Order: sequence, then structure tokens, then C-alpha cells
Amino acid sequence: MTKPQLCVSILPKTTDELFTLLPRCADADVLELRLDALSVKIAQTLDWSHISSKTSVPLLVTFRCAAEGGFFTGSEAERAVLYQAAIDANVAYIDIESESYSNLAPLLKRDQSATRLVLSHHIFLANSGEKTEQTYEQLRGKLDAMAKHPADVYKLIFTATSLTSALTTVQALEYMHSRGLRAIVHAMGEFGEASRIIGTVCGAASNAWTYTALDASSETASGQITFHEARSVYRLQDKSLRPQLYGLLGFPTKQSKGKFLHNTLAKALPKDNDAFFLYLNFPTPDAGEFWRLWRGLLHGFSVTIPHKESIYALLDRDGDLSDEARRSGVCNTAVKMGGRWKGFNTDALALEDCLSPHTEHLNSGTLVIGTGATTQSVVTALQKLGIKNEQIFITGRNTERGRMFEEKFGCVFVRESDIPQFSSTHAIGGIVQTTPIGMVPTIDAMPVGRELFREGCVVMDVIYNPVETRFLREAQAQGCITISGEEMFIRQAAHQFALFTGKTVEVEAMRRVWTTL
Repeated sequence: MTKPQLCVSILPKTTDELFTLLPRCADADVLELRLDALSVKIAQTLDWSHISSKTSVPLLVTFRCAAEGGFFTGSEAERAVLYQAAIDANVAYIDIESESYSNLAPLLKRDQSATRLVLSHHIFLANSGEKTEQTYEQLRGKLDAMAKHPADVYKLIFTATSLTSALTTVQALEYMHSRGLRAIVHAMGEFGEASRIIGTVCGAASNAWTYTALDASSETASGQITFHEARSVYRLQDKSLRPQLYGLLGFPTKQSKGKFLHNTLAKALPKDNDAFFLYLNFPTPDAGEFWRLWRGLLHGFSVTIPHKESIYALLDRDGDLSDEARRSGVCNTAVKMGGRWKGFNTDALALEDCLSPHTEHLNSGTLVIGTGATTQSVVTALQKLGIKNEQIFITGRNTERGRMFEEKFGCVFVRESDIPQFSSTHAIGGIVQTTPIGMVPTIDAMPVGRELFREGCVVMDVIYNPVETRFLREAQAQGCITISGEEMFIRQAAHQFALFTGKTVEVEAMRRVWTTL
């Protein structure tokens, strides 16, 4: 299997910007110059010998038409002249759309040139907002139609409306490999990110290269990962073998740093002769569909909002559950062990780690703010630490969920409106805040509970962005002992990584990696 190639795509608006960007792309395997954002008049004055002298990376020249998401507004005759200039300069590749082939190809003279042709097609969603997933059969049909025209690489880009696109991508690449053709198949959008990564490493036999953005602010297509991520986070250039896939299930997943943390830690693992560790995001609102389609392909995955209880239910039916997961009714980690899936709750393990030095304070009464899945993990951790049920108080806006905690866990529900009165009758020794109130971007928001702050009270906020929330700052000002959500995240990730790989990572080593991200 050939090693994946990485292509950096840039879209300069001026020639000055073009020459500023060229040196920054020196490590790419291929450099796509999207020149359709230049005016026709400026594009006609491009000095190709000067451009070529500024980089040794093979150039792929594209004047993308508006019909396929580009910015070129000139005529086909003008576009042909621009492509011919690039061909005469012996650039490595030109990219033209399959729909334009019949009009453009006869106008181009490539017989005496080494320039190769990328034939491309882009499928966008209709403006109606209808979300229609492209099936493998549809993509294969389009690739067959494109392959009727001679080309060196066939590029098919489509809009993803679910994670299924990643699997469809691999199928399409394998089909092109069976035909002996080089191809690029990517999906666009948030759901498409996984397709770019998995397609690169699982479809590498036919995959010509993977398009990447120079940086996060300069993507030329929705869902592109950056060149830095491709090389330094996912290490795609090293993965000539099929990876062992892991990842984060949730919706959304964009803000998570888990992919950076786990993939960075994996760099220290010895390289296996058969597989590499690869952790990526799996954003989907449908946990059931994810479980059905992906459980046979993955070795393990983390779970975040809103799927921690859904995955618990699926594993309760189709797998095994750890003691912490069973007690809490929540699963945030799933690992395939001996051919069978097992669910864990490393949030509960991390909370137990964080709170265990403070059991004396917690025993006098602990208030947990929120009624979500994390609260179930907190209650489980408190009970394992020996805190009595009648000393565990839950408050939140959802009364029905609050009553569930009373029935399931035996703790006490307090309505938010009763917190001021509650604070005057209870000398609480611990508070754990589990809601998203105070998280970026609403960092000035405050949950209930500040009335209970007093010197020596242990206050924990599970939010880690920002690390120090307003809730923690005000608690600290009142002399409270504070614990950040970052501490919980680091510890639960350490437990997760050990479950995924069998390798124990010391918390301090995990913390050092985390601070570099």
C-alpha cells in the first residue's frame, strides 16, 4: 500500500498573497493553486517561471468555475488560455471539471507537456435544505461517467449529511482501485471531516492525495483539516498500513481537544507491524446509527454530549458494562475487548480521583448542580467515596430528572428556587457544578449555588473551557477549595487512554501534553 500524499490547497486573492503563501507550503507533497479568486486580467499576467522558481513542490493549477463552487467569472475561452499558460510552464497537474471537459479539452494542447489532468466534480446540496445522503451506488455511477474521459486522477467531492459518508468514501476509493484508476473522494462539511482522514489511510491504494488547508482560517472547502493536523495530529503521512480506529462520538464535537490529546500520546507508542492508533471525531446526532454502522470498524471510542446514556443502553443490550457505568447508567468510553464491547465511565473514575482527598468536607453535605449525565457520574463517585445518600443534594431546572435522582440514587432533590432557603439551613461542604453555564462563549454566566460558598468548602466546576470559570473565581474569593474541570478531563482521558491502549499514562505526563495543545 502506498503512503498517503498530502496536498495543501491555497486560494490567494492577489499575486502578493500568492507569493507570501508559497514558502509556507514547502513541506506539502502537492500544492494546489486555486487561482479562480484572481481577476481574469490579473491571472493573464501571471509569470509562471517566477512562480515555479519560488517552490519545488509539484503544482496543481485550478481555475474553479462558479457552477462548482469556484470564483472564476470569465469565459471558457479565457479559462482555456489560462490553463494553457500553466501547461506550457509544465506544472505537474491542472484540474478541470468533468462537466467542462467537452468544452475545455479540445482547446488545450498537452501532447508535448508532462502536465497531468485531474478531472473533478463537486456535488452540493440543493438550496431547499433537503439533506440527501449520496449513496455508494450514486457515487460509483458518477465515477463511471467521469472515467469515460481520459484523466490521470479522478476527483469527486460531495456534501456529507451524515457519518455514513466516510464509509461511502472508502467504498468509492476501493472501487476505483479495482478499476486501476487513481482517485480522490472527499466529503464536505462537518460530517465530511472523518471521510478525509479515513479515506486517506483506508483507501490509500487508489487515493491520489488528500486536500488540506494551510491553516484553520484558510480552508478552501468545508471540512478540510489543516496540513498541520494531517501531519502532526493524525500523522497521515506515516500510515501506509490500515489504522486501528478510535474516536469521539458526540454532537457537536468541534470544540473537543480529545483528538489532539490522544493522537499526541499515541506518538510515544511503539509502532505496530500491522496497524497504527488513529483517533478522530465522529459527529452525529444519531447514536443508534453510529453503533450499527461503526462498531465493527472501531477498536474503541469516547462518548460526549448527548450520547452518554444512549450508548449505555446500547451496551446494556449488546455488550458488557463496568461497575461505574452500571451504577451511574452512563457510559463515556467503549472498548472492544476479546471481540466483545465493554462500556466504562471514566468520568466517574476521574471524579473519584479529584474528590477523594476531600471526603471529610463532602461528608457534611454535597450539592450537585445539574441533572444531566455528568451528575449521574458525580453521584456515583460520591457514593463510591462513602458519602451518604441523604447528604447528596441535587438541584436543577428539570424537576422530572431531579425526581429520577431521588428514586434511582436515593439522594435529595432541591428545586433551584429553594436554594436561597436551603443555603440558610445547610452547611454544605462540597459543591460540584455540572451544567454548561459559564462555558465559552458565555463566560460571565453564573449557575445557582454561590449562596453556599464559605471558607473551606470544596467547589468543583466540570467546565474546562475556560479553565477558571467565573463560578470558581467567586468561590476562591470566598475562601473555597476549588477544582477545575480541566483536572477532571485530564484524569478521565488518562483512564481512557489506558483502556484504549493498555498503556498507563501518569497524570503529570498527561498534564504536560495537555498544556502544549
